[in-house]
Amino acid sequence: MADTALKSHFDAAVDILGRKAELGAILAEWRQKVRGDGLEPAVIFCLAREHCRDADQRRKAAERAEIEELYRQGIGLPLFDYARGA
Repeated sequence: MADTALKSHFDAAVDILGRKAELGAILAEWRQKVRGDGLEPAVIFCLAREHCRDADQRRKAAERAEIEELYRQGIGLPLFDYARGA
């Protein structure tokens, strides 16, 4: 029984790794297409992640952003001042 479970989990892991490699190839191709259109894939992914968040996740992200901004001000790190026109 334990050998059967071990073999089953091993086979599942092999399958998952194969699908992960396939997704990696799909992702690389997509990134290349996006860059070919003059866009930044990382920014699109960031926006897509934000879009997929539920209300609680969005609230937590907003809280983290507020805390991050307070920390930036506290240490004098004006990383995003250019975006505010400062």
